[in-house]
Amino acid sequence: MHGARYAAGILEIPAVHRAPGDGTPIAIDRSVAATAIKRLRPDAVTAVELIWSVPPPVLPYAPARPGVLATPLTALPSTHELAEIAHAIAAEVTFRDAARRLERELCRLTRCAEGLCVAFNWPRRLAWTAEGTVASEQVKELVAQVAGSGRRAVIGTALIAPIGPAPARAVIALRRATAFRPPEIELVAGLANSVAPAFERLLR
Repeated sequence: MHGARYAAGILEIPAVHRAPGDGTPIAIDRSVAATAIKRLRPDAVTAVELIWSVPPPVLPYAPARPGVLATPLTALPSTHELAEIAHAIAAEVTFRDAARRLERELCRLTRCAEGLCVAFNWPRRLAWTAEGTVASEQVKELVAQVAGSGRRAVIGTALIAPIGPAPARAVIALRRATAFRPPEIELVAGLANSVAPAFERLLR
C-alpha cells in the first residue's frame, strides 16, 4: 500500500507532506507524528486504543457496472448538503455533541472508518476529545502544530485539518485505508472552516 506501512499492527508513518497548493509543509517530527497518530484517542479501553494502531478497515465499493472500465469514485456532496450539515453541527449545544457529529459526517462523506475531533486550550496546553482528556504529550504537540499553523497535514493515509484559522481551537483527524484525493481534502477543509465559529463558541 502506498503511504503508511504496517508491521505487527503498528502504524509506520512516512514523511509528512502538504496537500497540493497548500504552501510549505509543516515541520512535524516523524517520530512524534507516528506516536501521536497511534494515540489520538484518550487512554481508555483497548478497543479505543486500537483505532490508530492497526490497519484501517477497507470499506467495500460497489462493483463496476457492465461496460464500465472502472468503478466511479464516490460523488462529493453538493454545496447545499454541506451547508445543511454545517447548520446541524452549529445547532449542537455542547462540544461533545458537535465533535461527534462532525466526526460522523466527515467519515460518511469521505468513506473513513476513523475520525476524531480534538480541542486544544492554548493557555493551559490541554487537549481533549468527546471521550475525555488527552494525556499524551506527543498528541498535544501534533495538535498544536496543525492548529497553530492553520494548515492541514496529510500523513500517509491520515488527514489532520484545523477547524478555523490559526491559532485554531480544534482539529479534525481522519484516517482510512486509501489516500485522500485533493477534492476530498478540500471538502474536509471547507466543512471544518464552516463550523469553526460554532466550535469557537462552544470552547469559550
